[in-house]
Amino acid sequence: MSKINHEITLEQAVKMVTSFRQQLSEILQPDYTGALPFAETFDKAVFETLVAESGCESVRAYLGLDENKQVRLIFTGVNANGDDILPESGGAIFEIGSRCPPFCSKGPLNPSVT
Repeated sequence: MSKINHEITLEQAVKMVTSFRQQLSEILQPDYTGALPFAETFDKAVFETLVAESGCESVRAYLGLDENKQVRLIFTGVNANGDDILPESGGAIFEIGSRCPPFCSKGPLNPSVT
């Protein structure tokens, strides 16, 4: 896998999250209102564990749907071939972040939070 510069500016991030929130009602069917979080927070230990896995070159995020029809982020380590490092090969899979809302911070990426 080739290396990618993943960094973006704060202005780009604000534009992207604002666009997502403005268009959210158009993306989802009414039964799934509230399914997508604005953000999800994970302890740094999740990423430290993943990047410490033998052969880990990057981290992959999947989107999953829990039993309450809420979209969740799922993380795995990824090896140099672009393959997930799964539990059967010594890896771990992480989920259960703190969803925003209700657990949000106030700032440029979250200006509507009171």
